[in-house]
Amino acid sequence: MNNPPVGLVTPDTDPDLGVRQTYAYDPHLDPQLMWAGKAEHNSFNVPTVSLHVHERIDPRTIIKAVQKRPAQNEPIQLSLFQMPEENLPLREAIDFYNHSHGWCNRLVAGYSFLVMNSLLDKEGLGGKVQMVYIDPSYGIVETLWHLRVHEAYNKDFWLDLEMTGSASLDKLDKYLRAIWLECCGHLSKFTIGGWGGMDVGKARKADSTFEPGLVLRHL
Repeated sequence: MNNPPVGLVTPDTDPDLGVRQTYAYDPHLDPQLMWAGKAEHNSFNVPTVSLHVHERIDPRTIIKAVQKRPAQNEPIQLSLFQMPEENLPLREAIDFYNHSHGWCNRLVAGYSFLVMNSLLDKEGLGGKVQMVYIDPSYGIVETLWHLRVHEAYNKDFWLDLEMTGSASLDKLDKYLRAIWLECCGHLSKFTIGGWGGMDVGKARKADSTFEPGLVLRHL
């Protein structure tokens, strides 16, 4: 299928239709892939999202480019993207998921649960793929926030960590105090704006608190 090239994707050409698929958990399947929290659910409701193409690499083009013997003093221009059948006219190129493409190996970056559902539901690849290699972490269907923690006045060292969107600021507070900040059992809080700023309750979840660029102070 002609997946949407990332350069042609807009909310109009590739709208989110809100489609979801529900997969039941069957504890009797053996073998099966397991992950933390899977056994606590009866089913999983997974969004069907588009997989956007960032680049296509044709192995045949690589081999031909390596085997080619250019004439003396001829400039060499190696290209990995000379696949005419993959370069559709614009009118067809933006008509996503409606034109057949030849099969090729893929490297897909994203949450594996969403990717697998899209391959099955949106691209109809069930029973057509020989092997899928999943690099952990698998089964994660929520946001991961990357946080950088540093001392307020000394920027010579810092701590990078990831936090799930469903985790509370109270858990973050306890984690930071246990590994770095705790000294004398003092009370602590999170604020936006430092002393005199807006307090942020520790019961709040990461997803309802963080946004790119936000600076949160731990006092």
